[in-house]
Amino acid sequence: MASGSTSFFYSFWLTLAITILNTDNNAIIYPVGLLFLFVLFCIGLVFALQAILLLWNAAIVRRRESHSLANSLTLYLGIGIILLPFIISLIKTHLPVFWADLLITFPVLCILYMVFWFYNYLTVLALYQAYWPRHNKNFIIVLGAGLMNGDQVTPLLGQRIDKGIQFYQRQLQKNRSRTQNDLFGRSRRR
Repeated sequence: MASGSTSFFYSFWLTLAITILNTDNNAIIYPVGLLFLFVLFCIGLVFALQAILLLWNAAIVRRRESHSLANSLTLYLGIGIILLPFIISLIKTHLPVFWADLLITFPVLCILYMVFWFYNYLTVLALYQAYWPRHNKNFIIVLGAGLMNGDQVTPLLGQRIDKGIQFYQRQLQKNRSRTQNDLFGRSRRR
C-alpha cells in the first residue's frame, strides 16, 4: 500500500513538472523552477547539517561513554556522509561505468539505510517526549547500557537510573504505592 502511494506521489510531481514545462509560459516556469531549486538546496543543506549533527553527537558520546564500536556508529555515519561525494567522484573518474555504478550504489544504499533508521530513532524520541506515563505502575524497569571498565556506571546509564528513581519517588508521593524496581543490562564476568 505504501509503495502505491509513494509511486503516486512521485508520478504526480513528475506529471506536474512536465505539464508546467510544456506550457512554454516563462511566468510559470521560472518561479516554479526557482522554487524547485530552493527545495533541492534545502534538502542538500539538511543532508550536510545531518552530517554535522552526527559528528557532534559522536563527540558527546565519546566524551561521556566508553569507546566502543556501538558508540562510534554516529561518527562513522557522519564521516561517511561527508566523504561520500568525494569518493563517488573518484570512483567515477577511475573505473569503468559498470564497476563505478556497482561500487557507488552499495555505499549509498547503506548510508540511506542508516539515515532511515536515524530518522526513525528521532521520530520515536519525539513521540516519547510527548508521552507522560501514569503513576500507577507495579514495576519500573531500567534497561542497562553497559559498564565502563566493568564496574563504573556510565553517564547514560546513570541518567536512566536517576529517571527511574524520580518516577518511583513521584509515584510514592502521589499514590503511596511502592513499585518493584529492576535493573537489566549486560554483565561482564571475568
